[in-house]
Amino acid sequence: MIKRLLCLGLTLVPAIAVSLEWEAEASSGFEYTTNGLLDERATVSELQSDMSIATEVSHQGARSSVEADYNVSHNYYQRSFDADTTVQGSSDLSVAILPQSLIWTSRHVRSDTLRRFSDNDTPVNRVIRQDFQTGPMLLLRLSPLDMLQSSATRNWRTTESDPARDSESDTVSIVYNRSLNAETGVGFSVSRSDVSFEAVQGYEIQSETVVFNREIRNGQISLSVGNNRINQYLTSSESPLIELRASKLLFRSDVSMFYSRALTHTSVDFLELGADAPFFGLEGFTDVVERESFRLNLAQTFAETSSVNLGVYVDISASQVSNVTNERRGIIAQGLYSRPLSSYSSTHLSYSLDILNDRPGDSSVIQDLDAGYDRTLNRRLSITTGLSYTVRTGSSSRDYSRKGVFARITYQLYEPVIAPPAPQPEEY
Repeated sequence: MIKRLLCLGLTLVPAIAVSLEWEAEASSGFEYTTNGLLDERATVSELQSDMSIATEVSHQGARSSVEADYNVSHNYYQRSFDADTTVQGSSDLSVAILPQSLIWTSRHVRSDTLRRFSDNDTPVNRVIRQDFQTGPMLLLRLSPLDMLQSSATRNWRTTESDPARDSESDTVSIVYNRSLNAETGVGFSVSRSDVSFEAVQGYEIQSETVVFNREIRNGQISLSVGNNRINQYLTSSESPLIELRASKLLFRSDVSMFYSRALTHTSVDFLELGADAPFFGLEGFTDVVERESFRLNLAQTFAETSSVNLGVYVDISASQVSNVTNERRGIIAQGLYSRPLSSYSSTHLSYSLDILNDRPGDSSVIQDLDAGYDRTLNRRLSITTGLSYTVRTGSSSRDYSRKGVFARITYQLYEPVIAPPAPQPEEY
């Protein structure tokens, strides 16, 4: 085993160096806005600017793969907020210790997300959240139709402004999958997680799930049904675990549907609940909640110059400790039209509508209109200019209107290059 790991390390470095693909770009933007605070009671006209560098790295080798995408941005506000610098992105790494059998995986996610989904998107309503997980995965091919997978993962979660919410967890899972035919597969999984905090009692999470997958004409269906439990100190909560995903190309439109019902806890708002759905008013991070989510989306593209997206969402979180229930539901509509003027310039017009209901008797309507001009100056340099108008109505404490004039210039620092294939390492 020591010889195998040593040989793996010697072959991995040159393999990545030879087959690494990456690209990077720098951009800078300026916008003059009539309402920098997004508050109708205290409007502030100001110039806002930002400078950012984005990079993508990719490597696919015989025994390793790397995918990374990060963005560093410095934001300046003339009068409304303090300047800030953010780093966002994600990366995935996998290394085959035993080819096609034992794989070590790692994943990192860093995101600047909303503290509260229903409040306006300002710097004071944003927070940095990070998630890092790593561990081995064992794959056993029992037969041409049967696969057994086992994994052990250590996970660290941090929240920049709320360190008491930081947690560590250890998860062990076993998954069995069987292929019934070319279109249908079934499976069964068992998992257990131990979540710990520095100052408060942690959790023990258990789940058992049966999975059904089916490829249909121009689409697919996935159904998971099971049971999950969360034990904490002297209390225990149990709930059915249901997850349904379906997608289909219908009348030249992409239609997708998602429904889930499961127990979770309020410390894991980032990945498990989704970056767009934090907390739902549940302040205590040791609160066990049963969460139901529903999504229905329709996307249509017309002649590659315009597109329409429609969506419906419902989220309900019910505390199993305090009997507090939080609910939000809404409708999202987006439209985009672009018109080429020449081989190097075009115009675009976009409109979005978000009808949000997150409090009893309190509904907000958010509309955004954007018109712009895009021009490619040369192979690496491009510029975008335009006008924007945003208005929020229906909720007196969060209503605002905002007009803006913006410009952004983007420079390709390093163009993607098709790398030669990685050399195949010698088997040991």
